[in-house]
Amino acid sequence: MFIKKYIKIAFSLLKACLNFIIFFPVTVILIPYFYLKKIRFYQLNYFLGGSTNLKVYLSRKKKQNFVYKDIIFIPDSFNIYYGKRKITNKFWIEKVTEGLILVSPKKKLIFVIFNSIIQNIYKVISILRLKRFQVNLDDFLGYFRSSKSDVENYKSINEPFINFSKNDLIKCDDEFRKINNFMNINSEQEIITFCNRDGAYKKYQLPEMDLSYHNFRNFSPDDFIDFAKDFSNKKFFLIRVGNISEKKMNFNGKNIFDYSQGNYKSDYLDIYLLLKSKFFVGTESGLDKVMNFLRKPIVLINIQLRSVEREKLKQEKKVSNQISKKKFFQFTGEDIFFIPQKLYNEKEKRFYTFTEIANSNVGLIIKDNDFKKMGVKVVNNSVDEIRNVSHEMNDFLDRKLELSDDDFYLQEKFWDIFKNEFFYSENYKISPSFLRNNKELLG
Repeated sequence: MFIKKYIKIAFSLLKACLNFIIFFPVTVILIPYFYLKKIRFYQLNYFLGGSTNLKVYLSRKKKQNFVYKDIIFIPDSFNIYYGKRKITNKFWIEKVTEGLILVSPKKKLIFVIFNSIIQNIYKVISILRLKRFQVNLDDFLGYFRSSKSDVENYKSINEPFINFSKNDLIKCDDEFRKINNFMNINSEQEIITFCNRDGAYKKYQLPEMDLSYHNFRNFSPDDFIDFAKDFSNKKFFLIRVGNISEKKMNFNGKNIFDYSQGNYKSDYLDIYLLLKSKFFVGTESGLDKVMNFLRKPIVLINIQLRSVEREKLKQEKKVSNQISKKKFFQFTGEDIFFIPQKLYNEKEKRFYTFTEIANSNVGLIIKDNDFKKMGVKVVNNSVDEIRNVSHEMNDFLDRKLELSDDDFYLQEKFWDIFKNEFFYSENYKISPSFLRNNKELLG
């Protein structure tokens, strides 16, 4: 086992060295051409959902006069199309790269060769630290921390970033009709999709990596049971989505289907079920990014609140945190209600307040073991919180959500704590019921 592992590592290193020897002189020769033609390169994440900030890049292209000619590529394309394991959704790659990558994924071999060549050129540019030839997107900043100008660009675009052709929809409908023989969704029912985060997908996708440091983000599908009981009725049909999952959900209502545990999965259905849903309930783990691109409503649960990056914020123009009723109830197409995890101080036997999270090192922890070392217990959202925020989203979309003046006061207190940290505050709405039931965290 160990010998096989080291042989594989040695082979990878040899391959990398040979590629560098071949592509280093080629890249150096081409650098003047890149400079004159204003060419840059962008590496697109091939995981389902794509790069976190690809949507920011696309909005830049729509709203700015681009002087650059960007060459975009997908790394590891050989394993995607010729590997033994299915590591990503090929239909989604086709839609995400449409009009972005010079070669269509439909031309599989040429697509793989093109991406491999560009990937090796990109590696040389990275080693030489020639950042002027790279598209710089702060992917690590995540949902709430893109620059103000990028966010303003993004918010001004209302149409979906992904468009489906008539032929795409015909293929999707064909797949849906097959699976609907088992689901029996009637034409009057609205679909709600949901997904819990566990370790199954990443273990399959990246078996060589120890990803246990992310365990604090995982939770059981049974946390959705109360939500499922409320919504699986004549009006709604619930579908648990996801390509791979660890456990079955211990609830078998009439209008609920566990697609993640079934044998009828397909690349088309992975995306189409989200497209057909009224809204999605889940975490920041991939499928929510698909909903972003589709401009569909999302309920985000178990969100990790982070410390405010004070030095960065000093350089940014302040954003108003006034939450007017008009702004709160404004529909954007990508409306998001969210509820955060709570952090419990095991030494002091109390929860950290939002202010403490926003202004201390506890809000910078991103690894399971580091939480344990600091005596911090991560508390995921309760079944009641998940059910309540889902009802709030549904009422919001049906124009039935009612809030009191006290609710808006609590909203302002929350946004005041995080200030510029949440540039998307017009799209992102923290659950009113969560704030009502956790007023002490605003202290």
